[in-house]
Amino acid sequence: MTTINKQRQIAQVANFFNLLYDKITEKNFSYLITFRDGIETYSFSIADKTQRIEMAVKAIELSNKGFDVWHAVNSVCVEPTSSKRGDELAVSYQTAIVVDIDIQSDAHKSDNLAADFDEAKSFLPFTPSIIINSGYGLHAYFIFDTPIAITDQNREELKRRNNLLLDIIRLRANGKKIDGVGDLPRVLRTPGTFNYKLGKDDAPLCHIVEDSGLRFSPNQIDEKLSALVIATPPTEMQSKTVRKTDIDYFDDNPDLKEFRIRRMLDYINVVDGEYEKWLGVGIALFNEDMDCSLWENWSRTQPDFKEGECEHKWNGFHHDPNGISIASLYQWATEGGYVESDIRNEFFQLHPELAVKNKTTISSIDSLKIELRSVKKALTDFDAEKNAAIEHLKNVETFDSD
Repeated sequence: MTTINKQRQIAQVANFFNLLYDKITEKNFSYLITFRDGIETYSFSIADKTQRIEMAVKAIELSNKGFDVWHAVNSVCVEPTSSKRGDELAVSYQTAIVVDIDIQSDAHKSDNLAADFDEAKSFLPFTPSIIINSGYGLHAYFIFDTPIAITDQNREELKRRNNLLLDIIRLRANGKKIDGVGDLPRVLRTPGTFNYKLGKDDAPLCHIVEDSGLRFSPNQIDEKLSALVIATPPTEMQSKTVRKTDIDYFDDNPDLKEFRIRRMLDYINVVDGEYEKWLGVGIALFNEDMDCSLWENWSRTQPDFKEGECEHKWNGFHHDPNGISIASLYQWATEGGYVESDIRNEFFQLHPELAVKNKTTISSIDSLKIELRSVKKALTDFDAEKNAAIEHLKNVETFDSD
């Protein structure tokens, strides 16, 4: 672990908090959070500059004691309790859109990740406000020039904007993993603190590596995203999206869906410190209308299981059609060796009476795809013939008739 001058460290963290929060003038809160032995939350009234400094001091204090430290990206209007993250409905100002890209390392051993920091950076479609090296990944912040006040009327629109940027980055990443951080109560690792994911020895420092000074209005972000979407052929966007999830939905049998989800859980594991992943599994199961007992039974096989915690969290969830879903379960499961085709074959071996229906459905869809490709080719050939005819007519001499 690198030794750093404490006062300079505090100043750097305070400056980072100023970048996010200094234009929030009414009473609002942000907070630090740690996940060792359960959640611990430390809240601060961030409209007060001295409180932002105290927040920085606390972040350094916790980090120097060996705690991984995260901060809330956006502010909340209700001070969170000492053992809870801010609720989505309490998030009052959005300060930035953020991106989290893991990099292949001893901490992240999946092949489906950016090979290095430069490759992760290449996934970004335009220059962000700041880029952070989190120790084992890249965080990018697209900071708004004025924090956006969140209301019931614009909350879903803000999440859609966040997720559209992430979808475009996933497209540029060509199927490599990009974390889903489009939720408004998002917390990220605090720059200026150490990343203890692999222990205290030689723990890397999470730190800002680039500060462009750029700030964005919502309209500027929307214009950039619209231009990127328009520049991407729909067929390419669609094919990338399909490859990203790689989940066939040919059969809407609820038994098949539940079977697949249960088998996905067999391949998903969390390690110490991956509280958000554990929570994400629960939220995905909730949004897919599964039962809390499924989450609880799976959680019993994971580290730091606490009786009653699943049910307590479950009762506080709210359905979000754009939130964490079976696609996230699939992504985590494939990292553990899950193979979709094998699981489907396993299901149809157990239910041979459904296999014929499934094959028929797939066959009809394949036929439709062939027909669409045929139509596309015919249209392409027609355009070529039309253009050739136009060029020919340009070279034909015309005469006025008397």
